[in-house]
Amino acid sequence: MSKDDDFKIIKTISENSEVTLVRLQHLWKNIPVENSQYNLHILDNTIITMNGVLHKANLSNVDPLLAENDALDAALKYVNADSYMWESKEMELLIKENRRDSLATYFPKGLLVILSEKNVDSVQLAYRFEVFQEYHLNTRKYMLMLDQER
Repeated sequence: MSKDDDFKIIKTISENSEVTLVRLQHLWKNIPVENSQYNLHILDNTIITMNGVLHKANLSNVDPLLAENDALDAALKYVNADSYMWESKEMELLIKENRRDSLATYFPKGLLVILSEKNVDSVQLAYRFEVFQEYHLNTRKYMLMLDQER
């Protein structure tokens, strides 16, 4: 671990009346490291067990080479859907209603992340998008990772 590594609480769950699970997202220079999380099991304000996976994430430059809108264009070309959830006025109204948030939308927002694998030296920046494709009777959700070289 270095001074650039940090953790952010992403979920707290009371498993029973005594034990609390705290899930931590690993960050490097404030950028989430994909699939790098740690869990703390706490009883009476004491950590009783810990488990998780931490990936190495030392990048010399964390400035993306690819703009978010260019990455989104590439993601949409990959999905190549006839229609998307954010294009439907009804679906956009529904998400705003369900979340009780007038700004909620299905339109994809890119999240800059660090891709790293255990025991692999290759580390790179990527954008993660959730793209919701609309079908007649169901919806498909794609999680797309676009690295900086595509």
